Amino acid sequence: MKVHAIIFCWPGKVADAQRISLSISPCADKVTVIDASADPVENVRNCEWIKISPDAFFGHQFVHALRVFDHDVMLQIQADAAHPDWGTVVNTCRRRFEAMPELGIWGPEIDFTTWPTRRVKLFDTGDPQLAGVVQSDCIVWALNKPVVEFLKQFDYSDNNLGYGIDWAAIAHCYANKALVLRDLSLRVRHPAGSGYDREEAHRQMWGFLKQLARPERVQFALLWSFLSGRDAFLQKQA
Repeated sequence: MKVHAIIFCWPGKVADAQRISLSISPCADKVTVIDASADPVENVRNCEWIKISPDAFFGHQFVHALRVFDHDVMLQIQADAAHPDWGTVVNTCRRRFEAMPELGIWGPEIDFTTWPTRRVKLFDTGDPQLAGVVQSDCIVWALNKPVVEFLKQFDYSDNNLGYGIDWAAIAHCYANKALVLRDLSLRVRHPAGSGYDREEAHRQMWGFLKQLARPERVQFALLWSFLSGRDAFLQKQA
């Protein structure tokens, strides 16, 4: 399994993206940085560095990732994520996909995620380190090539913020008997908060998801309903 690591960078995050790329390059088969900043870049080694418009957020950065991806697994990483050993992340990702042909989406635990495991866990896998989930989070996540090819069909022009891309991918996996797993053996640090308008992000998401075909629409409705029920249960327990 060849892993193509693609790091998303934005203003003020060039140094972070460089650190990740240098750490990950000995293990990944290819490393690309999609840089939506006008910040200067120096001493780029062992990676492809692509400058795009500073107006691009996650959604439009993801369009560029779809264009450049050319291996078996896309491991996409936000530049503000941190892990003490990115090589372990790459190697664990590769090992999981090699061992499980049915794996469609994989991701580690993430600090301060909107989608903590207790909220999104769907089923046990028999391996205490792996949980089936309804949401993976795309701070750090990996997609196999068929899922990447599926995502190429959509129009992203009105989804610059990128909400809903993960839901489309997850719905496609479950509609096609592929697994979406969280790896509890790894935890990635990520700061709390975000720098964009969540209301606008949700508007873009619902418009984007209208493009789903019926099998994915059905799966998304089921996953969303499960999540709503889990939220109600957790509120009662609080």
